Amino acid sequence: MSASPAFQVALGLAVKARRSELELTQEQLANDTELHQRWISNVETGKRNPSYASLRRLAAGLELPTADLIARAEQLEPDVISPTSQSSQRPATDSSRLCGVAPHLDPSGHTALACPAPISPSGPGTAGTVPRPGHKER
Repeated sequence: MSASPAFQVALGLAVKARRSELELTQEQLANDTELHQRWISNVETGKRNPSYASLRRLAAGLELPTADLIARAEQLEPDVISPTSQSSQRPATDSSRLCGVAPHLDPSGHTALACPAPISPSGPGTAGTVPRPGHKER
């Protein structure tokens, strides 16, 4: 999975900052805009790049013209550090506790975690595994 572009992260920061200014929860914003709360969360964390139509709905829910929301994101963009440039500076995360193996950089420069064996979270007969990102548990 590649890192989010700086403009996408900056947009998320602008959305979150404005939502905080208005003292709205993600759920309230979702209800006001008819957008899903999880989608709003993904925009705020830079995981989603909204379409123009969704951006207009989001801006309206934040009581801003779309151009103002974009301008706020553009002001934040120079301050956003690309996540891939931080990956070598990041300390080991909680993922190292998942299977006892510290994360490392794969050949493309992204943080990777290789678990050597399945994990049994609660003892015999309950063997579990670490879910892969983007895959749903059954």
